[in-house]
Amino acid sequence: MRTFSKERRSDDEIFADELNINELLGLNNYTMPCDDLPDPFINCCFVGDTKLFVSLFHGYTQTHYHFLWDI
Repeated sequence: MRTFSKERRSDDEIFADELNINELLGLNNYTMPCDDLPDPFINCCFVGDTKLFVSLFHGYTQTHYHFLWDI
């Protein structure tokens, strides 16, 4: 997940601020979209100026994850 702002940032600053959700939760990257399910497997939305609510489904393990992330 990458956040955006009005300030210009270097590539290193952008990379340092990114959240790798797969790495954070220890998930592989083999989950493929399901043609029969039109909704995305991951959603996020702001619940304040600095907090995101993240909801995702890992198909291989049949596990739902939900968490708040303070950016």
